[in-house]
Amino acid sequence: MSFYNNNISGGIPTEIGTLPKLQTLRIRHQSITGDIPESVWNITTLTELSLSNNQMTATISPSIRNLINLKYLDLRNCRLFGEIPSEIGECVGLTNMVLSYNQLTGCIPPTIGKLFRLQYLSLRNNRLTGCIPPTFGSMVALKHLYLNDNASLNGTLPSSISKLDSLVAINLNNTLVEKVIPANMDPESCLFKLLAKQGFQDTCSRPPKVLNWK
Repeated sequence: MSFYNNNISGGIPTEIGTLPKLQTLRIRHQSITGDIPESVWNITTLTELSLSNNQMTATISPSIRNLINLKYLDLRNCRLFGEIPSEIGECVGLTNMVLSYNQLTGCIPPTIGKLFRLQYLSLRNNRLTGCIPPTFGSMVALKHLYLNDNASLNGTLPSSISKLDSLVAINLNNTLVEKVIPANMDPESCLFKLLAKQGFQDTCSRPPKVLNWK
């Protein structure tokens, strides 16, 4: 089921949760208001939930744990508020999660590290606080990570982030995260170079390279 830029208004009907075998729910660039019905979080067959660019005043229900087949979650610019529930970690099939341009608060839940298939994560432009959880290092498939423009996100980069060998893009601008590269990170890694371009400093004393002339 897909609707794009049709000027649909009003709320999402609760009856939508009764549709058997619904796999895609895509209602983007509309004038949808209100909350996301609890029935939506119980559509266990969903592989894609995309409600981006609407005018809702919604939260992410802990019942998101029921979306066991979900692969693509896009709730950007939906006026979401509240915290990211720890139950998000039960959606282990997720490959893409976009929650940017909302008003989400609180800490990033450590359970996010369970999303070992996740390749794209954007939490930019929210009101998230606290530190980046060490469990981030478990998201070994991650290629794109955007945490920028969360003005109260703080602390240091966890050393576990060095395990994210697949990262090709990362943005931590406009946060309070200390611009220090973890000591265990390989200076030749792509991630090291990406961080250095954003002004992160290598404060670790490293032994000089030994050249093999044989």
